Amino acid sequence: MQNQSGVNDEELNKMIASLRQEQQTNAPAGQVVNQPPAQPTKPAPAASAKPTGKSGPVRPADPILTNVLAQPAKPTKTKSESTPATPPNVNPLGHNVDNGALGDIRLQVISELRPLVNRLDFLAPADKFDTLLLLIRTIDDSSLIPMAHQTAMAIPDEVKRAQALLDILKEIDFFTQKRG
Repeated sequence: MQNQSGVNDEELNKMIASLRQEQQTNAPAGQVVNQPPAQPTKPAPAASAKPTGKSGPVRPADPILTNVLAQPAKPTKTKSESTPATPPNVNPLGHNVDNGALGDIRLQVISELRPLVNRLDFLAPADKFDTLLLLIRTIDDSSLIPMAHQTAMAIPDEVKRAQALLDILKEIDFFTQKRG
């Protein structure tokens, strides 16, 4: 029976068998050559396959590729076998900090800024609110929320005030979920 490329199936099987035999004889002594599973003698007919008329000669399978494909896959590490991620350094306030000088400066700035929060009245209400919100999010200090709310109510622009009030709601939700 002839396949679409014009090569007799028996001839194709003979070529494959001779390649396998050649691999076995060329392999070093004691080495087992992985062989792909035997191909069926009669391939299943292709459903409505239309020949393109541009079929070239059939090339035998690449022995190197055949060996690679026939080898069992290397097992991958499962999640339980993988090395756990190193936890980041955590400051006493419970926040991730960078290693080294930046982390030290960050902690110092937070400790210096917290006592000055009551002296931010020189800022415009929107700027003061942004500063308070940043500090609330940085150190998770829920005691600053009433001051942030009072500052948000002093913002003259209604759109900015509404956004500030929504941010306060988000922070309140964060703190209530954190406790529960």
